[in-house]
Amino acid sequence: MKRDRWYLSIQGQAFTPDKQTLADMDRVFNKYNWPSHPTSKETFIDNPRIRPICEDGAELSPPRRRRKVHDYNLCVQEQINDEQDNVVQCENIDHNMLPNNIPREVSPPTRLRMVHDDNLCVQQQINDEQDNFLQVENIDHNMLPNDIRREPLFVVGEGLNVLTKGDPYLAGYITRIEGNDIFIKFPFGRFDMYEYKYEEDSILPFTTQFPNGKFTPIKIIKSRPLACQKRKIKDYEERLQQYINTRCD
Repeated sequence: MKRDRWYLSIQGQAFTPDKQTLADMDRVFNKYNWPSHPTSKETFIDNPRIRPICEDGAELSPPRRRRKVHDYNLCVQEQINDEQDNVVQCENIDHNMLPNNIPREVSPPTRLRMVHDDNLCVQQQINDEQDNFLQVENIDHNMLPNDIRREPLFVVGEGLNVLTKGDPYLAGYITRIEGNDIFIKFPFGRFDMYEYKYEEDSILPFTTQFPNGKFTPIKIIKSRPLACQKRKIKDYEERLQQYINTRCD
């Protein structure tokens, strides 16, 4: 081992190491019996192992998670105890008994929400022993589910925002409805005499796109100038408002 004239790999300058550095190196070499090469086998020191080895010489396998196997033939009904909540007790039962034949306990009445329906009259009665227990009365049993008709989403004369091809949402009103087809007019414009057919997915209830005077469009066509779209949307809304005022007069 050289004890002087060490060279820096970058600058190539020679220097002599400190005495303390040389003393530390001598102590390390003395520990390993002054090996001629650091990887010499004869200078190997058997350091203590970090992990012990089993008696048979094989290492322990890593722990594995055991997955639950659900056997529905060995499970019985769930029983909730006052002292222990959500405890499931499983016992050996008759395999000939089907799941549908297993007797079930009657659960206490739960809190329900009242659903308002014009065809059904639901009367709520509060009992001292059972709170918020709903009883359904005065039901017309001749009324079938198919006879209950939902209210139409749109009506004739209603103002709408319509998504037209190549244009943003424009304001118009409904002239007639035939099945799923809705016919719309755009009043007081070049196409006032024409009627256009649309489907429900292209129509939204009318809401102004200038709330508090700020332009907030529903949809913008990127290929067209924004100023032109803003002016066109405003013109159609003003014409629809004019049509509503004229109809009210």
